[in-house]
Amino acid sequence: MRVIGDQPVIVQALATGTVDGAFLSYTFGKMAERQGGRILADVAKADIPYQGTGILARRSFVEKSPELVEKTLRALIKAVVFIKEAENKPAVMRSLAKWLRLLRLEDAEAGYATINALYNRRLLPTQEGLRNALGILTNVDAKFARLKAEDLVDDRIASRLAREGNL
Repeated sequence: MRVIGDQPVIVQALATGTVDGAFLSYTFGKMAERQGGRILADVAKADIPYQGTGILARRSFVEKSPELVEKTLRALIKAVVFIKEAENKPAVMRSLAKWLRLLRLEDAEAGYATINALYNRRLLPTQEGLRNALGILTNVDAKFARLKAEDLVDDRIASRLAREGNL
């Protein structure tokens, strides 16, 4: 994300009226709100199934390297556990500030609160959420209508980890 001063360009564009609206993370949404912007919808609080963050790989990669896929999923679970442990909040806040290029550590607070609330150890995809995303994408490009959520998901490894109690 391009940053000028202490704000991403999109937040500045909202503040100056260059753009009328944007889909923002909580961190940048709070910045825009402090400058007079209004939050129109909070996707996390809406009762709309959606697939938020996803882990994507080519089918051929999953077939060739299932052990690497499993190790990656296990590492992500460890990261989520780390984020959710209260004593790790300062480290997580510093990391957010660094990688989101925030000049003020307090600007990372909204992002931290959000990921702490939204992140969980459940890594299984939501097919209903994928169907909703495909429906929206179909409005942009009719080619998406040919895709089926069921064909896009390979949750064998994640499901096995869940059965073993790791997710």
